[in-house]
Amino acid sequence: MPNPSLRVFLYLFLSTIILFSACEDSTTVGGDIFGPEDLEVLFSDDTELIATTVRLDSIKTYDNTSEAVSCLLNSLPIRNWQAGALPTHYLGSVDDPKFGKSKSSIYTEVGFATTPVFNGTIDSMVLVLAYDTIAFHGNKFESFDVEVYRVLERFTAVGDAAYSGTELLLSDEPIASREDIFYSLDSLSVSIPGVDSSALQAPSIRIPFDPSNIMGSLLPIEIFQSEDAFTDTESFKNLLNGLYITTASNGNSMPGIRMNSSSIELYYKDDDGDRTIYQFGLFNTNLISFNHIESDRASSVAGQAAASGNSPDNLIYVSGQDGFDTYIDFSDVDRFQDVTLNKAVLEFTVQEPTGTESGFFKPSPSLIVSQLGDNNELICIEDMSLGFPSTFVGSLFGGDIEEVDESGTVLRKYKMNITSHVQNYLNGSVSPTLVLSVDNRTDNASRTVLFGPNHPTNPAKLMLTYTAP
Repeated sequence: MPNPSLRVFLYLFLSTIILFSACEDSTTVGGDIFGPEDLEVLFSDDTELIATTVRLDSIKTYDNTSEAVSCLLNSLPIRNWQAGALPTHYLGSVDDPKFGKSKSSIYTEVGFATTPVFNGTIDSMVLVLAYDTIAFHGNKFESFDVEVYRVLERFTAVGDAAYSGTELLLSDEPIASREDIFYSLDSLSVSIPGVDSSALQAPSIRIPFDPSNIMGSLLPIEIFQSEDAFTDTESFKNLLNGLYITTASNGNSMPGIRMNSSSIELYYKDDDGDRTIYQFGLFNTNLISFNHIESDRASSVAGQAAASGNSPDNLIYVSGQDGFDTYIDFSDVDRFQDVTLNKAVLEFTVQEPTGTESGFFKPSPSLIVSQLGDNNELICIEDMSLGFPSTFVGSLFGGDIEEVDESGTVLRKYKMNITSHVQNYLNGSVSPTLVLSVDNRTDNASRTVLFGPNHPTNPAKLMLTYTAP
């Protein structure tokens, strides 16, 4: 999503244009039908909402089908891979007291942007996994392990879509590993081959490949020094296939990895004996990467709410990856068929996490709503793009978490403008069921607990402003 301050600026800019336009020619809505004395602007927040937490058994973590084309880039939990999106994949495991256990691993192809000229002897190789500095889930002070396996089949086996449970054939043993990694956003000092100096590298995990594996059968050295390997990206992928990056630890540390900034650094000595480096990329439009997710959520609080169809505390649960969505039914709005709807806003209040949960598992920065298609695919609603180009969530939609002062008590809320969608429902063109989910669920491990529609103090609401005679 665009920077929140940019969205606010654009919203104010659009509002100013509308305001000045309105000043030039004032018109009363419905004035051609009713006289000014016959119109009344009213407000309602008592529309009945039915909210149901839904467990997601499987989600698409790579999608190059027509389903993705109709959705907004970087917003819905659908990604069109050819659209130039830059993915963040989570790596690690968590044990969330509300949402259960989850382990996130990464499948990725490896390639190069330009054809390299390789002449020399391989010295060493390092896998560099760049952190997404604003993406972390869990305990930043808990260590984690990383293991790297070689993929033994082509990624074309996944077809046009990979799911959270998709598996490819792997080497029996890891070809690289590192233990006791602590998350850090400090820049790294990395030596530069051929010169007696070093350079700062962005925060990342550096995992050296075991020299015995590079020279042995697990990762044959011929892959990196054969002339055939450097003909083009497809030729190289035919030899290596790709990597599977996972964790061997069970804990509460799950950093986000920025794939387009990650690489394999190959160090070698050229024919003159000088040490040099070549970087293989882990992401471009010709390379596939996706998350593999293993989870156990059945016994969690959210899992029990989804299984029973309700929560005894009237709470609803939303989480990223293969977690939970919430279905919202607003069909009670039918009773407003005979009025002119001016605005419709969904409002949800956060149940604040407590104890260690408040530090490790913070509410999602943004939530979105979408509608279900005939085959349960997610479809963008019209309000999502209002006030902004169609490649982003619109500035008029909202959906970001915000602090609201109510009678001296500060609450955190999500507010989403769904005016056009409700109008379309009243016109008979869309369903009254919306899907509430975290923004960009595929590459988002965050989660949120919300008060449901029947909560006694902070219920979820559909707030309507309308004009009636």
